[in-house]
Amino acid sequence: MVEAMAVAKTSSNKGAIPVLVADDSIVFRRYLRDILADFETITIGGEAKNGIEALDMVLKVRPKVILMDMEMPLMDGMTALQHLMIHCPTPTIMFSSLTSEGTFRAFDALKNGAVDFISKDLLFDESRQDVFKKMLFARISSAAKMKVHSIEPVFDMSKMQDDMPKDEPVTRVIFCEECGARNIVEGIGAAYCSQCGDVLVEYHDVEIFRRNTHVTIFGGGEDSCRNLLNIIPRLGSEQGGSTIVVIKADSVHVDTLTEYLDAISPLKILRAREGMSLDSGYCYVASTQDQICLQQFSTQQTLGKVKQSLDGMGSIDMAMASVAAAFKRKCAGVLLSGNELDGVRGAADIAANGGEVLVLNPDECLSPRLIGAAIEKIKGVRIATDENELARMLMEFCRQARTGDPIF
Repeated sequence: MVEAMAVAKTSSNKGAIPVLVADDSIVFRRYLRDILADFETITIGGEAKNGIEALDMVLKVRPKVILMDMEMPLMDGMTALQHLMIHCPTPTIMFSSLTSEGTFRAFDALKNGAVDFISKDLLFDESRQDVFKKMLFARISSAAKMKVHSIEPVFDMSKMQDDMPKDEPVTRVIFCEECGARNIVEGIGAAYCSQCGDVLVEYHDVEIFRRNTHVTIFGGGEDSCRNLLNIIPRLGSEQGGSTIVVIKADSVHVDTLTEYLDAISPLKILRAREGMSLDSGYCYVASTQDQICLQQFSTQQTLGKVKQSLDGMGSIDMAMASVAAAFKRKCAGVLLSGNELDGVRGAADIAANGGEVLVLNPDECLSPRLIGAAIEKIKGVRIATDENELARMLMEFCRQARTGDPIF
């Protein structure tokens, strides 16, 4: 505690971003202190050796950003992060020497409220010290501008779905294959012939009777993983239609993200591959390295690969443009956190074809440049105040697209 107070005394730059450093290694704390001393806009407000000290220091220092190690004695960083996000939400960047970026553990940190994750492996590469220094400064500066919200210990999706308008039970006519009798079936589930008792249909999943009437496509940079981890699990499988996610990230990281999302989401999450059919009730996740697009064959849509990109259009642009051409007004494009402008032209194509363009509030994003450009250049963009509202807007879009009601 004496050490933290001493640090606070040397950090008196008015208007500077107060940062709390929590790490059991005095060497790493000193290393960060030396790096950040070169920036007048950042000041070390306090230091902690474990999660318990970190939680105590948060109330005293009131930092705008926390740099916290995941592996610490007494209380580890992940546990401290969970307590922090329940009681005193603060933008937190997690570090780890045992976990790499794009792993399940890294996604755990983002899901639990961290705004970013950095592997300490980068610190041991002397040739990249300047890169790390600039990156850390940029991420702290961006994190300080973000809004973070309290996270409920247990997320109850039923609360969100209870607020949504309910569809009328779907009635369908099915002819028995055994005797040919005409049967009227309500809803989706096991049904039997009224004449011979033969099984007409067994419950499998909600997409069994649903045509792929609409598509939602997400685009964003690598920083958008945090947004996706908080949005995709809120989308129910009963919403219908297909969901496509294209993010600027390494293919291996996208593989892991797909597995992680599939484990925590009601939707069935698949890694997008060339030649896959686009089926209702599924979410397909792709990297910009895959260069996917939507190909139309009669009434069937499949995922293809862009053979030749147009000048000035990136992978997200091409994917969104292909979806817009196939689904017109029954398409919603969603832009999330990203530093590059790939996705703006594609979202503009969706808007031009009568579809909806939704973006997350820039204050909710670590890298708001992509969203800022979309708001500036695309007329009629709908801005969600937070990830929860964005999920609600998408569920309402899907309901209206499925029932034929006017979109928004």
